[in-house]
Amino acid sequence: MNKRIGIGEAGTLVLGTVLAVVSAAGFSAGKLFDSNVFPARGAWPMGQTVAATIEAGDKGGRKAVELVQGLAVGMPIHNTGMGLKTG
Repeated sequence: MNKRIGIGEAGTLVLGTVLAVVSAAGFSAGKLFDSNVFPARGAWPMGQTVAATIEAGDKGGRKAVELVQGLAVGMPIHNTGMGLKTG
């Protein structure tokens, strides 16, 4: 007995899944923010990286070359899974 799911039932499943994921993400973010893992007053590494990238773009020269070299070496290593496992 193969019973097919109708459009209405599939829509209900998708809507329920989306609501569950969004509420779980919101709950997790609310619990993790301002904890030991994600301190509210500390500088986050992503922010430091973005700041260094903007600085390299503004100054140009040697910093820009180092940025491109890091991307050229780091991206293939990351994408092939050979990088350091953190977490």
